[in-house]
Amino acid sequence: MRAVVFRSPGVLHVEDLPVPAPGAGELLIKPHYAQVCLTDVLNAQRWPPVWPSALPDGRRRQHAGRWAAAMSDGMVPGHEGGGEVVEVGPGVDGFAVGDRVLVDATYRCGTCPECATMMWRDCRRFAARTASGRAVGPTYLGVNSSRPEEFGRGLMAEYCAVPAAMSYRCPDEVSSLGLVGGEIGGATLASVRCSGLQLGDNVVQIGGQLFGGYRMQLARLAGADRIVYVESNAARREWAQRLELADLVVDPGREAAVDAVRERFPHGADVVFSSCVEAGSWALAARVVRRGGTVVPFDSDPRLSEHHLDGFDAAMITGNGVRWLGHWPPIATAEPLKGGKDRNDHQIFVDLMAQGRIDGGAPVTRMVSLWDEVDAISEAFRDAWRTEVRTAVRIWGE
Repeated sequence: MRAVVFRSPGVLHVEDLPVPAPGAGELLIKPHYAQVCLTDVLNAQRWPPVWPSALPDGRRRQHAGRWAAAMSDGMVPGHEGGGEVVEVGPGVDGFAVGDRVLVDATYRCGTCPECATMMWRDCRRFAARTASGRAVGPTYLGVNSSRPEEFGRGLMAEYCAVPAAMSYRCPDEVSSLGLVGGEIGGATLASVRCSGLQLGDNVVQIGGQLFGGYRMQLARLAGADRIVYVESNAARREWAQRLELADLVVDPGREAAVDAVRERFPHGADVVFSSCVEAGSWALAARVVRRGGTVVPFDSDPRLSEHHLDGFDAAMITGNGVRWLGHWPPIATAEPLKGGKDRNDHQIFVDLMAQGRIDGGAPVTRMVSLWDEVDAISEAFRDAWRTEVRTAVRIWGE
């Protein structure tokens, strides 16, 4: 099968690999599309230094210990997407050949005690562990596997074997391209839910790339009254305006963002979502949130830079009763027995797409194909993430 393969920093290969055979509890799928995530971009450019420090057993660990597993020769990227089931492995119930599925990125077996309580990041089979066996972080599809021949081959290939436990059946109402939105959509929905956003609240989204686009749609569905989007990227501003995601779109390079927000919300915003992709985003969030409001710095990522901290002083929020939540991810994207039933944000996002309330494929503004020349595919891992809302690799999609 044809697949994109990481072999060395800054170099992508397209190779022929054996078609994987689904093992016990697994599905073999034909991916339709796979989005190029910023994680894929960083792994392609800086592999393996994305993982700079060492664990006791010698494996490489990413800054802040968020992902404690080694990148490895032979990794196939792609963790945002889905496709069609072509083979069902032993012991799998609830799936059949021909089903369309969305694939979550977090590896899990679905059978251990941790998985039974939806603590997938601590899965006994797949979580990255120290030599003593302590779980230190999840293993992600096509992101941080030290054993690509087993479970490190992602969706940017003609075929991909994934555990059924991380797959969600999608009705026909969800487009094939829309399947690329589910993995990030579930995590983004979790950030909106944990923010405590209520009917009538005013919201500011600072940057956020794909997360920001989904979050504004979800905030509107959750009852936000007015939304202001602060975005330095011209392509994303134009996209947000065209889709009417916000009531006001602010270019911080051309106007004073604090003044623009305060003119719309004189007392400040009830909820602010910020991204470290935007320089100075924490200081801006602290200046535009109201007294007693909430800030969710959802996708703060230490691999990018520390520029989101420019000008930030914790004293700006401590005296105002601002609720400042954690970063990526603020909480798990599933909760056991929430409201009397298992609450899974990825499944909720699938349901919203099926109902036509969210279009998971809308952020894809650039498309390349697995059958393009290597240089064309490589470009999608270099600069497109800065100039596009999102880029996708077409595999079996129409």
